[in-house]
Amino acid sequence: MKFSEFNLPQNPRIAYLIILFILSFLPLKASNLECKLDDLKMEKTNCSADQTFYAIINFKHDGTSDCFTLEGNGSQYGQFLYSDLPIKIGPLKGNCETNYEFLIKDCHNENCVLEGSLGKVCCEKGSECKLYEPIISKSPCDAKGEFLIKVKFQYQNISDSFNVFDHTKKYLGRFSYVKLPVLLGPFSGDCHTNYRFIIRDYKNERCALELEIGTVCCTPNQDCKLEGLKIEKTSCTPEKEFYTIINFQYKNTSECFTLSGNGHQYGSFNYSQLPLKIGPLKANCETNYEFVVRDCKNERCSIEGNLGKVCCETGSGDCQLSGLKMVKTACNVEKEFFTYINFVYRNNSECFTIKGNGHDYGTFKYSQLPLKIGPLKGNCETEYEFAIRDCKNEHCALEGNLGKVCCEGTGSGRDCNISGLNVTRSECSEEGLFYVKLNFNYKNTSECFVVKQNDHILGKFEYNKLPIELGPFKGDCTTEYYF
Repeated sequence: MKFSEFNLPQNPRIAYLIILFILSFLPLKASNLECKLDDLKMEKTNCSADQTFYAIINFKHDGTSDCFTLEGNGSQYGQFLYSDLPIKIGPLKGNCETNYEFLIKDCHNENCVLEGSLGKVCCEKGSECKLYEPIISKSPCDAKGEFLIKVKFQYQNISDSFNVFDHTKKYLGRFSYVKLPVLLGPFSGDCHTNYRFIIRDYKNERCALELEIGTVCCTPNQDCKLEGLKIEKTSCTPEKEFYTIINFQYKNTSECFTLSGNGHQYGSFNYSQLPLKIGPLKANCETNYEFVVRDCKNERCSIEGNLGKVCCETGSGDCQLSGLKMVKTACNVEKEFFTYINFVYRNNSECFTIKGNGHDYGTFKYSQLPLKIGPLKGNCETEYEFAIRDCKNEHCALEGNLGKVCCEGTGSGRDCNISGLNVTRSECSEEGLFYVKLNFNYKNTSECFVVKQNDHILGKFEYNKLPIELGPFKGDCTTEYYF
């Protein structure tokens, strides 16, 4: 039936009202089909001194009227023109509690809507919540082939606790910051699962830390053996960074190993790649660099080592202590000895301190060098270590190890004697590396001895294993090797 054929009431006023009523539905139906809001973007500004912030909102729109309304969390933020986008809303409280949600509606079409969540925002203490510098360690596998993970990290401007989720986003629990470190698990060492964890502050879900453990194998092979881990650092680069050279001995392993440390996975490497160069690493005088080596197929076959803190800072790094030499005296009748300490110094203050084995030996002037320390007990047990630090610059430091000293048998005709040291070296390899073989005569000794190279301890060895082979060392034409 054509519209012209439609029978309208004879009263013109009634007919006009009916036609107007029908036409009023046509635009609304069209707008329901055409109005479109999408691609919502929400950003927050930096926090102000009064612990508030602003939200910047933008989105795409099509087939709309000329304006929209904005509301959220029980508040009406007002009516805005689409031409004013992006809009700035606030100030809003960054109280770490309010989960900010926003609902956008077209002014003339309440069915044309868009919504989104900005989440919780923290402006407490004038700075952002922060979780950083994680330290992760794994327990040995148990009889069920399972293991635990111990997690510790640094934090600032946090709530009272945090939540932990695994790689499947499964909730593992809520923990108090004051109870760190925390134990997680047990987990299966199935050699397949790539373990990852997310730590989120309880009141600020944007304050998070991600940890990757990798795969863990709890295989029963007990013959695999890693030992003699050596960790050395290179000189600093102009960017205040350095590299670490890692080497160790291995036996009955798979074809590869993993290297991790300080919450970072450095990767998987073949044993044939040893010695391994890792980096660049930041020398910020804060990170205590730790390294964990694990066989790829045997999680129980592992070895750990600590490089400590590394400084490349300018200004404070100009102070330099080097060339530490420690010489012990002969034992006296009380089975005690003294140690002479000397080293090279540059751009230092007027004094330094010496500590070691839990004992503070005091503060001394550089002009007093060489310095005589003691008397010390030659009990064959104490592993004598000395840490030297500049009085005004704790990053300007030097450490050395004298090892164990035996004064037993002094005066009884059974004095320890080592003589006839014979040192030979191998030919250089294609990588510019060489090995050293040591042999000597000994009498009235203990069962073992320590070898140092340029004041760096290479290891402890048994006399009955002589001759011994050491290395590899770099044939760089600059380093002067002495043992």
